[in-house]
Amino acid sequence: MPRLAGPFVALLLSTACVRANVEHLTPQRFEPIPPDSVTIFMDVSELQADSIAYDRIAMIYLKGDQTFTDQEDLFRKAREKAAEIGANGLMFQSMTEGKYSWFWGTESPRQGNCMALRWRIIPPEERKK
Repeated sequence: MPRLAGPFVALLLSTACVRANVEHLTPQRFEPIPPDSVTIFMDVSELQADSIAYDRIAMIYLKGDQTFTDQEDLFRKAREKAAEIGANGLMFQSMTEGKYSWFWGTESPRQGNCMALRWRIIPPEERKK
């Protein structure tokens, strides 16, 4: 059991150290979905294809401790929050690494923000010519 405690505690700490705030952009609410069904888009050009339609439903603001989190922890938390509000896509707008601060000898947080989306593939017969 002690062998499993180390990785389990590390996972628990990294997940718990990321905080997320959601700001809804529309009054419409959606049913939750599984986090694994949330797609992450890193470039807006991925959403500008003629075959994709999307609606912006919320902004998600993320903050994690520089020591205990990494970019994947931010992605994981963003997916969880998006899934809770029924968003099936995330468009990341910024990610920043913490930088050392000499005030009290602490580091600044790892941060990011993303747009939560509801997206779908437009069938060929519905696409504009």
